[in-house]
Amino acid sequence: MARILSALMFLLACGTAQAANYSDLWWNPLESGWGLTIADHETNLFGVWYTYRADGKPVWYSIPGGTFSSDRRTFSGDIYQTRGPSYANAAFDPSLVVATRVGSAVIDFAPAGQPAGSALFTYNVNGVTKSSRIERQSFGNAAPRWGSDFTDLWFNPAQSGWGVALAQHGNNVFGVWYAYDTDGQPLWFALPGVQFSSATSFSAKLYTASGPYYGNASFDPASVKVSEVGSATFNVDVMAGNATSQCDAGTASFSPAVNTASGIVQYQRTACTQRFGNARPVSANVALQPKRCSGTYTIVATEPSGCMNVGSTHTFAGTLTLDGIDWTRAGHQAGSLTLTNLPWLFIPLGDDGMMMGMMMGMGMGPSVCMPQTLSTLTVPIDFTLANGVEGLSTSGAFDSSAGKLTYDVAVTPGSIGGHLTYTGGAYYTQPFTESGSFSCTAN
Repeated sequence: MARILSALMFLLACGTAQAANYSDLWWNPLESGWGLTIADHETNLFGVWYTYRADGKPVWYSIPGGTFSSDRRTFSGDIYQTRGPSYANAAFDPSLVVATRVGSAVIDFAPAGQPAGSALFTYNVNGVTKSSRIERQSFGNAAPRWGSDFTDLWFNPAQSGWGVALAQHGNNVFGVWYAYDTDGQPLWFALPGVQFSSATSFSAKLYTASGPYYGNASFDPASVKVSEVGSATFNVDVMAGNATSQCDAGTASFSPAVNTASGIVQYQRTACTQRFGNARPVSANVALQPKRCSGTYTIVATEPSGCMNVGSTHTFAGTLTLDGIDWTRAGHQAGSLTLTNLPWLFIPLGDDGMMMGMMMGMGMGPSVCMPQTLSTLTVPIDFTLANGVEGLSTSGAFDSSAGKLTYDVAVTPGSIGGHLTYTGGAYYTQPFTESGSFSCTAN
């Protein structure tokens, strides 16, 4: 239980430096069990605070906008408590949602005397005033990248009142689904870490928790009790659709399955990233910033049928450049790929070094083969960078009369790399296939 609790309820300390964008999952490592999700859209933010009522049941409060100071150091806004239709209802009736202002909050993202990366969350709710130091939760293998990954607040404008807050850290995601219990009271479910099934789809277990009242003088993390209650899947396309007055570009489907006393509650709902403040950076009004990615590749070619040493391998190395791509942005882009020293053909030779292709065609059998390389090969590339397990990824292919080149590319916070496969050589021998890997650095 302690292990599940630690993984679930904001376990790992962060200590990262203050960032320009505050979108993330924030917590207090000494008070594991409550947290604050922040969707920062540069000129405004939306916060959801996950905590516990006086009876120990989970409750969430929203901070749906407010005001930044001129230097974006502090943010202040009103706090609301919301009632609505039960999560157990497959159909969500937004007319049952009632929001009530219950207080106010101030978040200081650079409090005096605190380590860099800390923030001070001060709230006044239902007569309770308290300040708590918070910091970003550390998980996954990268920082969140609002606008390029899943990090944001997802909701359905036709079903306003519920939502899913996601924080993606490279190869992992922490999500919180805010909904309502069977009595209409606010209820939250945590998705503490996910399993990716594709670059745009993941699943996770669902948990609920009970814990100490937010109004207590101190928070006792030992009092937090966690229960596994089901699972959920999330399918996301950050570039689908067009931005509207209520949604940024991007669509998702959210499919929870919750175990209840009367059976499993299961359905699917659609969502988009909620529109407020500035639009997500992936929207069309933000210019791409293409860069050249320069590096090297290594490829292994296998001699084909028709060669005396069929099956033997030859290793080649060359340079590689990818031009015209903004490697920080998801979405469709076009550029070019240039390779040097790429083997593209095996030519059979006789004992005297003369070409034996015609003789082989006359049934004279296999001969020694010599690999031929292209000094330079440049091909157009046209692909869509998608949010993947590690960051952004894509794959594609290019066909020519000489052969077919296929590739995949993965972008991580520290590197860009992938794999190459080339099929060609059907002139004097049977077609052959070679494969290898590459890495490059954008500059």
